[in-house]
Amino acid sequence: MSKSSKGNSEQHGKKVAQKSGLNRSILDQGWGEFRRQLDYKVSWNGGMLLAVPPRNSSRTCPCCGHVSKDNRLTQSKFLCVEMGLINANPCKQVRRNEEKPGNREVLDAEVTAFLPLCPQWLQAYLEVKLLTGLRQGDMLRLSLFSIRDDGLFVLTGKRDKRILFQWTPVLKAAIDQCKALRRKPSDSKLFEISASGFKAAWSRAMAKYDGEKFAENDLRAKVATQAIDEGRDATSMLGHSSDAVTRRHYIRGTRKVKPMR
Repeated sequence: MSKSSKGNSEQHGKKVAQKSGLNRSILDQGWGEFRRQLDYKVSWNGGMLLAVPPRNSSRTCPCCGHVSKDNRLTQSKFLCVEMGLINANPCKQVRRNEEKPGNREVLDAEVTAFLPLCPQWLQAYLEVKLLTGLRQGDMLRLSLFSIRDDGLFVLTGKRDKRILFQWTPVLKAAIDQCKALRRKPSDSKLFEISASGFKAAWSRAMAKYDGEKFAENDLRAKVATQAIDEGRDATSMLGHSSDAVTRRHYIRGTRKVKPMR
Protein backbone atom coordinates (compact mmCIF):
# COMPACT_ATOMS: atom_id res chain seq x y z
CA MET A 1 0.00 0.00 0.00
CA SER A 2 2.88 2.34 0.75
CA LYS A 3 5.02 1.26 -2.21
CA SER A 4 6.81 4.13 -3.93
CA SER A 5 5.47 5.33 -7.28
CA LYS A 6 8.79 6.86 -8.29
CA GLY A 7 9.32 4.41 -11.14
CA ASN A 8 12.66 4.05 -12.95
CA SER A 9 14.70 5.68 -15.69
CA GLU A 10 12.72 3.92 -18.42
CA GLN A 11 9.24 4.27 -16.99
CA HIS A 12 8.68 7.34 -14.82
CA GLY A 13 6.10 7.28 -12.06
CA LYS A 14 2.94 9.35 -11.91
CA LYS A 15 1.88 11.73 -9.15
CA VAL A 16 5.03 10.91 -7.20
CA ALA A 17 4.72 13.84 -4.76
CA GLN A 18 1.09 13.03 -3.91
CA LYS A 19 1.88 9.34 -3.42
CA SER A 20 4.86 10.22 -1.24
CA GLY A 21 2.63 12.28 1.05
CA LEU A 22 0.06 9.48 1.16
CA ASN A 23 2.79 6.98 2.08
CA ARG A 24 3.91 9.16 4.98
CA SER A 25 0.34 9.42 6.26
CA ILE A 26 -0.18 5.65 6.01
CA LEU A 27 3.07 4.79 7.79
CA ASP A 28 2.44 7.46 10.42
CA GLN A 29 -0.74 5.86 11.71
CA GLY A 30 0.94 3.17 13.82
CA TRP A 31 -1.16 0.22 12.65
CA GLY A 32 0.50 -2.23 15.02
CA GLU A 33 -0.43 -0.13 18.04
CA PHE A 34 -3.95 0.32 16.65
CA ARG A 35 -4.40 -3.44 16.38
CA ARG A 36 -3.00 -3.99 19.87
CA GLN A 37 -5.37 -1.43 21.36
CA LEU A 38 -8.31 -2.87 19.39
CA ASP A 39 -7.54 -6.38 20.63
CA TYR A 40 -7.31 -5.07 24.20
CA LYS A 41 -10.61 -3.17 24.03
CA VAL A 42 -12.47 -6.08 22.42
CA SER A 43 -11.16 -8.54 25.01
CA TRP A 44 -12.03 -6.12 27.80
CA ASN A 45 -15.66 -6.17 26.64
CA GLY A 46 -15.77 -9.96 26.37
CA GLY A 47 -15.28 -10.22 22.60
CA MET A 48 -12.69 -11.74 20.32
CA LEU A 49 -10.70 -10.05 17.58
CA LEU A 50 -10.24 -12.17 14.46
CA ALA A 51 -7.59 -10.90 12.05
CA VAL A 52 -8.51 -11.52 8.41
CA PRO A 53 -5.63 -11.64 5.89
CA PRO A 54 -6.29 -8.77 3.46
CA ARG A 55 -4.44 -10.39 0.56
CA ASN A 56 -6.66 -10.81 -2.53
CA SER A 57 -9.77 -9.82 -0.52
CA SER A 58 -10.79 -7.25 -3.14
CA ARG A 59 -10.39 -9.56 -6.12
CA THR A 60 -11.79 -12.84 -4.78
CA CYS A 61 -15.24 -13.86 -6.00
CA PRO A 62 -17.51 -14.31 -2.94
CA CYS A 63 -19.56 -16.94 -4.75
CA CYS A 64 -17.05 -19.31 -6.39
CA GLY A 65 -13.85 -18.21 -4.67
CA HIS A 66 -11.98 -17.56 -7.93
CA VAL A 67 -9.07 -15.14 -7.48
CA SER A 68 -7.95 -12.88 -10.29
CA LYS A 69 -6.86 -9.29 -10.66
CA ASP A 70 -9.15 -9.16 -13.71
CA ASN A 71 -12.18 -9.62 -11.44
CA ARG A 72 -11.99 -6.05 -10.19
CA LEU A 73 -12.69 -3.82 -13.17
CA THR A 74 -13.03 -0.61 -11.18
CA GLN A 75 -13.36 0.37 -7.52
CA SER A 76 -17.14 -0.09 -7.73
CA LYS A 77 -17.56 -2.82 -10.42
CA PHE A 78 -16.72 -6.48 -9.82
CA LEU A 79 -16.81 -8.98 -12.67
CA CYS A 80 -15.85 -12.57 -11.94
CA VAL A 81 -14.13 -13.88 -15.06
CA GLU A 82 -15.35 -17.38 -14.19
CA MET A 83 -19.02 -16.65 -13.40
CA GLY A 84 -19.84 -13.30 -14.97
CA LEU A 85 -21.07 -9.99 -13.56
CA ILE A 86 -22.42 -9.99 -9.98
CA ASN A 87 -25.33 -7.55 -9.87
CA ALA A 88 -26.36 -8.16 -6.26
CA ASN A 89 -24.52 -8.47 -3.00
CA PRO A 90 -24.35 -12.21 -2.12
CA CYS A 91 -24.04 -11.45 1.60
CA LYS A 92 -27.74 -10.75 2.04
CA GLN A 93 -27.96 -12.21 5.53
CA VAL A 94 -25.17 -10.04 6.97
CA ARG A 95 -26.60 -7.26 9.08
CA ARG A 96 -24.99 -3.87 9.13
CA ASN A 97 -23.08 -3.05 12.28
CA GLU A 98 -24.96 -0.06 13.68
CA GLU A 99 -22.66 2.62 15.05
CA LYS A 100 -23.39 3.51 18.65
CA PRO A 101 -22.75 7.18 19.45
CA GLY A 102 -20.39 7.91 22.32
CA ASN A 103 -21.88 9.07 25.60
CA ARG A 104 -18.86 9.98 27.72
CA GLU A 105 -19.40 13.44 29.21
CA VAL A 106 -16.13 14.99 30.37
CA LEU A 107 -16.60 17.43 33.24
CA ASP A 108 -14.59 20.59 33.87
CA ALA A 109 -13.21 19.11 37.08
CA GLU A 110 -11.89 16.10 35.17
CA VAL A 111 -10.07 18.30 32.67
CA THR A 112 -8.59 20.34 35.53
CA ALA A 113 -7.31 17.15 37.19
CA PHE A 114 -5.90 15.73 33.94
CA LEU A 115 -4.02 18.78 32.67
CA PRO A 116 -1.16 18.72 35.26
CA LEU A 117 -0.39 15.13 34.23
CA CYS A 118 0.37 16.21 30.66
CA PRO A 119 3.63 17.59 29.25
CA GLN A 120 3.63 21.30 28.47
CA TRP A 121 3.01 20.92 24.75
CA LEU A 122 0.01 18.66 25.40
CA GLN A 123 -1.40 21.15 27.89
CA ALA A 124 -1.12 23.86 25.24
CA TYR A 125 -2.74 21.52 22.70
CA LEU A 126 -5.67 20.88 25.04
CA GLU A 127 -6.18 24.59 25.62
CA VAL A 128 -6.63 25.10 21.87
CA LYS A 129 -8.75 21.95 21.59
CA LEU A 130 -11.17 23.14 24.27
CA LEU A 131 -11.51 26.51 22.54
CA THR A 132 -12.08 25.22 19.00
CA GLY A 133 -13.30 21.60 19.21
CA LEU A 134 -11.16 20.68 16.20
CA ARG A 135 -10.61 17.04 15.25
CA GLN A 136 -7.29 15.54 16.28
CA GLY A 137 -6.10 15.34 12.67
CA ASP A 138 -6.93 19.01 12.06
CA MET A 139 -5.20 19.98 15.30
CA LEU A 140 -2.00 18.21 14.32
CA ARG A 141 -2.09 19.83 10.87
CA LEU A 142 -2.13 23.35 12.32
CA SER A 143 0.89 25.33 11.22
CA LEU A 144 2.29 28.83 11.37
CA PHE A 145 0.45 29.45 8.08
CA SER A 146 -2.84 28.79 9.89
CA ILE A 147 -2.25 31.90 11.98
CA ARG A 148 -3.68 34.94 10.21
CA ASP A 149 -4.20 38.53 11.17
CA ASP A 150 -7.95 38.01 11.48
CA GLY A 151 -7.91 34.63 13.22
CA LEU A 152 -6.95 30.96 13.14
CA PHE A 153 -7.72 29.47 9.73
CA VAL A 154 -8.49 25.76 9.37
CA LEU A 155 -9.22 23.69 6.27
CA THR A 156 -10.69 20.53 7.75
CA GLY A 157 -9.28 17.28 6.46
CA LYS A 158 -12.53 15.32 6.53
CA ARG A 159 -14.95 17.62 4.70
CA ASP A 160 -12.66 20.35 3.35
CA LYS A 161 -14.63 22.91 5.34
CA ARG A 162 -13.02 26.35 5.67
CA ILE A 163 -13.29 27.65 9.23
CA LEU A 164 -11.86 30.86 10.62
CA PHE A 165 -11.80 31.14 14.40
CA GLN A 166 -11.76 34.85 15.05
CA TRP A 167 -9.26 36.05 17.59
CA THR A 168 -10.20 36.40 21.22
CA PRO A 169 -7.66 37.24 23.94
CA VAL A 170 -7.89 33.67 25.27
CA LEU A 171 -7.40 31.98 21.87
CA LYS A 172 -4.55 34.35 20.96
CA ALA A 173 -2.79 33.58 24.25
CA ALA A 174 -3.23 29.82 23.72
CA ILE A 175 -1.75 29.97 20.20
CA ASP A 176 1.14 32.14 21.40
CA GLN A 177 1.88 29.51 24.07
CA CYS A 178 1.95 26.79 21.41
CA LYS A 179 4.37 28.85 19.31
CA ALA A 180 6.63 29.45 22.31
CA LEU A 181 6.95 25.69 22.93
CA ARG A 182 8.10 24.87 19.40
CA ARG A 183 11.67 23.54 19.20
CA LYS A 184 12.27 23.25 15.45
CA PRO A 185 12.36 26.65 13.72
CA SER A 186 12.59 24.94 10.33
CA ASP A 187 9.30 23.08 10.90
CA SER A 188 6.15 25.12 10.33
CA LYS A 189 3.92 22.72 12.27
CA LEU A 190 2.41 24.15 15.44
CA PHE A 191 2.61 20.77 17.20
CA GLU A 192 5.82 18.97 16.33
CA ILE A 193 4.55 15.43 16.75
CA SER A 194 3.15 12.69 14.53
CA ALA A 195 -0.25 11.03 14.93
CA SER A 196 1.31 7.88 16.37
CA GLY A 197 3.49 9.95 18.69
CA PHE A 198 0.44 11.83 19.90
CA LYS A 199 -1.43 8.60 20.64
CA ALA A 200 1.51 7.34 22.68
CA ALA A 201 1.79 10.62 24.61
CA TRP A 202 -1.96 10.64 25.29
CA SER A 203 -1.85 7.05 26.55
CA ARG A 204 1.05 7.83 28.91
CA ALA A 205 -0.73 10.84 30.37
CA MET A 206 -4.06 9.03 30.68
CA ALA A 207 -2.34 6.12 32.45
CA LYS A 208 -1.47 8.53 35.29
CA TYR A 209 -5.07 9.72 35.58
CA ASP A 210 -6.98 8.08 38.44
CA GLY A 211 -10.47 9.07 37.33
CA GLU A 212 -12.70 7.57 34.65
CA LYS A 213 -10.76 7.43 31.40
CA PHE A 214 -11.81 9.50 28.42
CA ALA A 215 -10.66 9.80 24.84
CA GLU A 216 -9.25 12.85 23.10
CA ASN A 217 -12.33 12.93 20.87
CA ASP A 218 -14.57 13.22 23.94
CA LEU A 219 -13.24 16.77 24.35
CA ARG A 220 -14.64 17.64 20.92
CA ALA A 221 -18.02 16.52 22.22
CA LYS A 222 -17.49 18.62 25.33
CA VAL A 223 -16.94 21.72 23.21
CA ALA A 224 -20.04 20.97 21.12
CA THR A 225 -22.18 20.51 24.24
CA GLN A 226 -20.91 23.72 25.79
CA ALA A 227 -21.53 25.62 22.54
CA ILE A 228 -25.15 24.42 22.44
CA ASP A 229 -25.66 25.38 26.09
CA GLU A 230 -24.37 28.89 25.35
CA GLY A 231 -26.58 29.29 22.28
CA ARG A 232 -23.70 29.06 19.78
CA ASP A 233 -23.70 27.36 16.38
CA ALA A 234 -22.00 24.07 17.28
CA THR A 235 -22.54 22.62 13.80
CA SER A 236 -20.54 25.39 12.12
CA MET A 237 -17.86 25.27 14.80
CA LEU A 238 -17.33 21.54 14.33
CA GLY A 239 -17.48 21.77 10.53
CA HIS A 240 -20.47 19.46 10.15
CA SER A 241 -22.86 19.57 7.20
CA SER A 242 -26.00 19.13 9.29
CA ASP A 243 -27.26 19.55 12.85
CA ALA A 244 -28.23 15.85 12.91
CA VAL A 245 -24.60 14.69 12.92
CA THR A 246 -23.68 17.12 15.68
CA ARG A 247 -26.60 16.19 17.90
CA ARG A 248 -26.29 12.44 17.36
CA HIS A 249 -22.57 12.10 18.00
CA TYR A 250 -21.41 15.11 20.00
CA ILE A 251 -24.13 16.47 22.28
CA ARG A 252 -23.62 14.73 25.62
CA GLY A 253 -24.76 17.16 28.26
CA THR A 254 -26.78 16.16 31.29
CA ARG A 255 -30.40 17.25 31.28
CA LYS A 256 -31.09 19.30 34.39
CA VAL A 257 -34.56 18.96 35.96
CA LYS A 258 -36.12 20.06 39.22
CA PRO A 259 -37.50 17.47 41.67
CA MET A 260 -41.19 17.44 42.55
CA ARG A 261 -40.48 18.98 45.96
